[in-house]
Amino acid sequence: MSEFKKHRSEDHPDLDILDEFENEDDLEDKLDDIAYFIGRIIIEFNSLESTLEYLIAEQLTHAGNQDDRTYVFLAEMMFQGKAKALINLYGQIIEYGGIKLEPNELTKIQNHLEESARIRNEYAHAHWQELNPKGYVRVKTQASKKGIFQKYRLFDIEQMKKDLYYVMETPSIIGEFDEKIMGLLHERV
Repeated sequence: MSEFKKHRSEDHPDLDILDEFENEDDLEDKLDDIAYFIGRIIIEFNSLESTLEYLIAEQLTHAGNQDDRTYVFLAEMMFQGKAKALINLYGQIIEYGGIKLEPNELTKIQNHLEESARIRNEYAHAHWQELNPKGYVRVKTQASKKGIFQKYRLFDIEQMKKDLYYVMETPSIIGEFDEKIMGLLHERV
């Protein structure tokens, strides 16, 4: 993945301010080519968020689809809060259930959730109408005492396929981890 961060007022060799599509139709054609991936990543991320909600509810009520009280709280939580809550629930189960795991196994799950969120946010908040012919688009703007910085990322079809697969595989990875934890927990009971 190719990306760079620059001060808003500085030039960058991969991003000439005058480097834009010859006409609006060329930009629209390029956006049509990548729209599938943008949409699917958003759809798959929403599926991942639903998986987190179900697993949290299952841990709290032992019936992930039956107790609406849990969903009263989940409905008010952003993805990061749900991810942190699930990781902390698993941490409690591992710590107090006496479950032995490979070192950093829970951290790997947490990192996978964080990376999925980062991917989704870049796709959801990218300034697609500013896409340049090289494939770079602004995905984030940050202000600090040192100025305003913008992050640009190169979007090509191959990278978009990888991003989509990464987000799509995350619910399965989390589900397998949940089954493993629950299996180990029930063996101890």
